[in-house]
Amino acid sequence: MNPLDFRQTNIQIADDLDVFFDSDGEDIIDILLFRARIDYPEDVVLDGGVVDVVGSIEEGERALTYDDPVQSKAKVIPFETPFLSTFDGEDPLDTSNDTPIVMLIKAQDVPKYSVVQYQEFVSSTEVRRVSLCVMKSETFGRSPVIGTKHYMIPFIEDEGILGHE
Repeated sequence: MNPLDFRQTNIQIADDLDVFFDSDGEDIIDILLFRARIDYPEDVVLDGGVVDVVGSIEEGERALTYDDPVQSKAKVIPFETPFLSTFDGEDPLDTSNDTPIVMLIKAQDVPKYSVVQYQEFVSSTEVRRVSLCVMKSETFGRSPVIGTKHYMIPFIEDEGILGHE
């Protein structure tokens, strides 16, 4: 019996995805990607250089640092709500403010808690910077993986946390 083999097809689709990002179509956006450095432990030091043994962060949380930004390309894709049932009377398909923004990002190796920034027009002349935090990533395709969908929520930047104004 011959096994099911998607390897060559997935490689071709992944190559097509790279061509898609390089096409500079109107739905491809330029982004800055700040990769979260999740493998470095937090140093909690008080004024005067004294180490805070209790810590300033809640249990299960820690401060993050970020690599310098890299330029990449991305495409916003529709959020596909899985079939959900609720018992509290809420509509599972309600697209309120807690609906994540989903993106395909050309750059590889985007860890959880990384930050994506892009610019968008809010009026005919005014542009604003949008910052989003990656909360979950899902690969698609198998053997090999074709790409990754990144689920993001708004990121409120503290002064200088990403190393720029």
